[in-house]
Amino acid sequence: MQERKGGELKLIDVVIEANSMLINTRKQYASVMRRDGGLNGLMTALAKMRDDLRAGKQPAPLPEG
Repeated sequence: MQERKGGELKLIDVVIEANSMLINTRKQYASVMRRDGGLNGLMTALAKMRDDLRAGKQPAPLPEG
């Protein structure tokens, strides 16, 4: 995501060898939601990743979709 003037957010996609980062991330989020109980499970997983980063730890990656 990139913040534009006026606080507007814009999604930026990176495509490498026909693999879209946005599509891959969406698949990972969907997988976590199926496995861990919907949006609350996803938010818990993302909060843990954030906390690990703040503590200087390498966060565990989200599962592949």
